[in-house]
Amino acid sequence: GRRRPSEGPMCHLFETERLVDGRTSSRRPMLSTKEMCAQRQHGRVIQRSQALAHRHEGLARQLFDLQDLDGNGLLDEHELIALNEAIAFLHHGSGFDMHKVRSKYQDVFRRKLAPDGQPVPFSSFRLHMAEVLDTIDADPVAQEMMLEQFVAEAGFARQA
Repeated sequence: GRRRPSEGPMCHLFETERLVDGRTSSRRPMLSTKEMCAQRQHGRVIQRSQALAHRHEGLARQLFDLQDLDGNGLLDEHELIALNEAIAFLHHGSGFDMHKVRSKYQDVFRRKLAPDGQPVPFSSFRLHMAEVLDTIDADPVAQEMMLEQFVAEAGFARQA
């Protein structure tokens, strides 16, 4: 038959607690429908945020691996420079200033990753990439698209 208003899942504003011996206690207020929906929505936002963070991590790892030309698990200054020279060539052809590209990425490596020019692990690279992405755009979806673009360009440069 027909549901009474208090039977619908959206209308349960009170709950009866069952005690250990089977008796019931007085009713206690539960969350309102609006509060329940807000909690569910918050949970979905957290899940989406965690999924996006996981994708960011995976893309940053792909980018690191593409830049780690010798595959030793560390990013060397010369690897960063070499790959970015190849990317500059893909963008501009032979009409780019190779010295300018070398200088720029040596400076980036020394200022942001390792002042002494020593190779860095993924963890250092990941922190640097997070800073770069936050500087360009704080929106996580935009950051994901940028990471995808960086990965695509590095992949093409590796094939060139």
